[in-house]
Amino acid sequence: MNVDAIFKESNGPLDKKRKLEDGRYVGVDAENHDGHPEQETKSKSEEEYDEEGGRFFGGGLTEKEEKALNFLNTVDDGDNEPTFDAAALKKKIIALEKALNKNQMLRTKYPNAPEKFIESEADLDAEIHGLTVLSEYPELYSDLVQLNTTNTLFELFGHENIDIVIAIIDLLVELTDEDVEPDSLIILQKDLIEKGLFSIITEIMKRMNEENEDDAHGVFASFQLVENLVSINADVCEEIKNTDLIQFLLNRASKQEATVSENLQFSVELLAVLCSKSPAIRVSIVEKNGIEILLNRISLYARRNPVPGLEAELMQNAFDVLCSVVEEQQGKMQFLKEEGIELCLLMLQQKKQSRKPAFKLVDHALFGPLSLPLCNRFVEFGGLKYLFSTFMKKMEAEMLEHICAIMASLFRSLAADTPERIRFLAKFVEKDFTKTKKLVDFYSKLRKPITEIRQSAKAQTNLEEDSLALFLKQIDMGLFSFQSIVVILAWLCCEDSAICECISNSLKAFGLQLHDLLSDLQDYFENFAESPETISDEKSEESIPRVDEKPMVQTLLEIMQIQVHESQETNSGRSA
Repeated sequence: MNVDAIFKESNGPLDKKRKLEDGRYVGVDAENHDGHPEQETKSKSEEEYDEEGGRFFGGGLTEKEEKALNFLNTVDDGDNEPTFDAAALKKKIIALEKALNKNQMLRTKYPNAPEKFIESEADLDAEIHGLTVLSEYPELYSDLVQLNTTNTLFELFGHENIDIVIAIIDLLVELTDEDVEPDSLIILQKDLIEKGLFSIITEIMKRMNEENEDDAHGVFASFQLVENLVSINADVCEEIKNTDLIQFLLNRASKQEATVSENLQFSVELLAVLCSKSPAIRVSIVEKNGIEILLNRISLYARRNPVPGLEAELMQNAFDVLCSVVEEQQGKMQFLKEEGIELCLLMLQQKKQSRKPAFKLVDHALFGPLSLPLCNRFVEFGGLKYLFSTFMKKMEAEMLEHICAIMASLFRSLAADTPERIRFLAKFVEKDFTKTKKLVDFYSKLRKPITEIRQSAKAQTNLEEDSLALFLKQIDMGLFSFQSIVVILAWLCCEDSAICECISNSLKAFGLQLHDLLSDLQDYFENFAESPETISDEKSEESIPRVDEKPMVQTLLEIMQIQVHESQETNSGRSA
């Protein structure tokens, strides 16, 4: 049926009755109005509020049009709402297969005459879109799988018309939406993965030309589908690792565009999602030269700010990927080789929007096992200047967290009696221990709310505080920064007696003692949780676990206990 032709028909019923500016009518009904002048004097308010629908519906409707309206009202009645069940699903699938078979037959019979099969292709597209209703009935997903419908969908992935392929991708995006019931999603996800969806979807994206608007949408929808499937169950990342998808995403992320497109931004965002889910993906990115690609991407923002919107999101996601990959030992070494530390220091110097994520990236790069080369590089190229100048200024909580974590990593990794460690310690002595006193100030401010939360939880003898809720409350109060500062102050007390005395005197100004610092360090030690990497059964050269900080904290505790004991004896002697 040609809907446009119906509306364009000049002699249609809607054209037979047109009202002029003076209120008179022309057309087949004009003589009726001329013969009944009293109708022309009908008040405007009566016309507008006619019970049959006002001036638009009040009169002029043919018997056929009235029947049509009555039918629509009946369909809209909730009591007659059609149900969608397994039988209805089966009918839709049969209709889809029939449309596919007819289209294939006509394409084979008339390969050089598109006009012969174009109508069957439109029917096929309509049947595909008709299956989106299934997303409202996730309980039927098991039936969908049992009927081998995904075999038909995968067959359509090879269709000559890329629009049909994109329609299948859109359908799967709809069916795997996060709002769908999880158990049903897992059933469909498992079936799709077993059939090799990630490899197929990657090959399909390679076929697409993003200069074409429809193909660009196809790539975007493919990214959505991958993101949906990973969100259902992150274990599928192991399957992704064995495909070309990571390489495709890196290639897409490396393309330079005058204006950042949605697909460029999404390619980097998807890499960030995958990195957050799987160490294997992080290693794969390193092996595929991903660090160089991503460093080149963020280098654009060393001297200029990103355009708000997609470009700003792109920059942030690129930093997030790098923060993830440098947690792996291979990533650290590759980051060092590609001069990632130097690029971050340039960003700290320029003070653009990239400065904040650059601090975060340095934090991740310097933390963990075998980080000594990166810590040395950071000090060697002037990182202490930017670190402490920021520390001494007013800053937000997140920035404090990263700066304190960097300091703790430097204490942990810089070798004793080396020029780098001596330069680092000197920062806490210069200008009458200004930076040390600043640390004590932060310590006292963070300690008060965290201590109050803990005491409140202990006081609830009849109702045990949920441990996770308590932990999250402490995080909101700056727990991570507080723990880093406790470790830093402990290191300083152990490293230098003059600094230890300064810390002790500074604590007294806030009504605290070294014993309170020792107590907080003891609490940190007792609540130390092993990281997933540490307790993993799979320990190989390619997956070195995070350094276990517990022995380090235990050593600090032992030394601090001696320091506190000596301090107490000294104070007792002075009192005597």
